Amino acid sequence: CTDEATPYGDRTCTARIGDFVRLPAESLTFFFAGGELRVAKLSYRRDVHPEVANYLAQRFGEGDTTRRGADGAPALVTNWQLMDGLVLLRAGDLGPRDEAALLWLSGAAVTERVRANRAGRPADL
Repeated sequence: CTDEATPYGDRTCTARIGDFVRLPAESLTFFFAGGELRVAKLSYRRDVHPEVANYLAQRFGEGDTTRRGADGAPALVTNWQLMDGLVLLRAGDLGPRDEAALLWLSGAAVTERVRANRAGRPADL
């Protein structure tokens, strides 16, 4: 774990992992703010992106696909609203610069992002 300022908090903990629901994975990173878990990021192999998307759709339903991107760049993102937060995944095929990862944002992290958007600050999703 390291103390570092990120868009998701002030501390990160990363672990290398071999798989996630029997699919090849690379790492799991937890982002904390004030000692509370705010975001979890699962990085996986690019070639299993369609299987990760299928797993999430089977587990949580179809999800909502919207345009959302960093730095104003358009990106299709599928999100699943859960009781304890929001799961985000790039929709469709990954582009050459897209990271093979899914994000879970806690309810508190989602609320912080909404407040930042309303104040005119970038949401850094």
